[in-house]
Amino acid sequence: MPSLLIVSYAFPPDFSVGAKRALRMASYLPQFGWKVKVLTVHESYFDQLDRSLLQSHSFSLVRTHEWAPKHWLRRLRSALSPTGRGIRAGIPGSPKLGATPGHFMAFASRSWDALMSIPDEHGGWIPLALPAALLRAQASDLVLATIPPNTSALVAAMLSVFLRVPLVIDYRDPWLPVPGEPQWPNWRLRVERGLQKFCLRRAGLILTTTEGLGRELGELGAARIAVVPNGFEPGSMSSVEPTQYGRFTIVYTGHLTGLRSALPLLEALRRLREARALPPGGLAFHIVGRGGDHVAEQAERLGVGDLVEVEGFVPYREALARIKGADVLLLVVGESHAHLVPAKLFDYLAAGRFILALAPPGSEAGAIISDLGVGRVFSPAEVRGIAATLAERFTAPPETPKSAATRYHARETMRELDRHLRTVLMTSRRRAPG
Repeated sequence: MPSLLIVSYAFPPDFSVGAKRALRMASYLPQFGWKVKVLTVHESYFDQLDRSLLQSHSFSLVRTHEWAPKHWLRRLRSALSPTGRGIRAGIPGSPKLGATPGHFMAFASRSWDALMSIPDEHGGWIPLALPAALLRAQASDLVLATIPPNTSALVAAMLSVFLRVPLVIDYRDPWLPVPGEPQWPNWRLRVERGLQKFCLRRAGLILTTTEGLGRELGELGAARIAVVPNGFEPGSMSSVEPTQYGRFTIVYTGHLTGLRSALPLLEALRRLREARALPPGGLAFHIVGRGGDHVAEQAERLGVGDLVEVEGFVPYREALARIKGADVLLLVVGESHAHLVPAKLFDYLAAGRFILALAPPGSEAGAIISDLGVGRVFSPAEVRGIAATLAERFTAPPETPKSAATRYHARETMRELDRHLRTVLMTSRRRAPG
């Protein structure tokens, strides 16, 4: 039985998207004949926990501590703050700040990131993760890292050297910031490019979630690339009781920050209100996740503040209930993220609800929605089209759940992963001396 060590800083009960992909790998690969061990951190380092994600499992876990001064400082500030909010970690390259105490703290945070957080804030995990893996995880035939955070790739690359086994790196997102995101200084970019080149050269296989990301990595020198998209459990929604909303409801789950903006939807709602075309029973734009307060402020300025409901973080199963009960599901793809597919799309596919996507032309997420016939895709500038589509949905019969393409069923995506990993393993054994 081949053995695999998965290196993933993010892992349940962490609630993040990356944790769910790592969990899917660790849960399915034993069904295909792998002995799986996972190297991660203690749950005390995660801000949002959902213990329902990690129940009975057939893999072993190695959890370690990390040197995490920024994490400890945020916890301290949160405990001392009357509002319960910690400081935000800045990224070098964001706009210049004034001399107020809050701005000074943000400047200090960005300076720390530039000098100490290499390759990211979790670099302090490396000196504790390496000995823990060598002492407690025992020998493995393959080492696989899923990123971000990029620290997982460096840990896995060094372990592959020490253990003399092949390395596989799973890219969920690019290593470097994309245009439109806060950028690093030039010297830091050179350091990060060097670290990424080391990992790419060491890796026997690079996995990506999309074709576009794979092409970018091929241009950077990745020798062998395979696309293993995210997926969903076909029956994951069968036992979920849908949330009962009292009015026509558009649901968004996840973060609406940075490059993801709901402003086109808000402008479409204003257009519908001015035309007196909102549904008689009322309408709500329900946001489950971070960034909802900012959207609510935008809605107030546009005169549709009463249509926005903000909920914040909820456990995964409750988020699925919100999704299943929606009349329309909103997907937002950032202008620089056309080559990426938000993982929430696959939860949306599992629910079989109508998807309204705001995405740049040529986006891979938009192509999936169009190919499967599960919704409509608009560029952010097409406010008139967004409004017209919503008006159609107000009078449309209840959506009949659609079965998405088999390719996106979790078992099929993990079967593909198994095939790719076995190819790497066989190639490595053929090259081994003797």
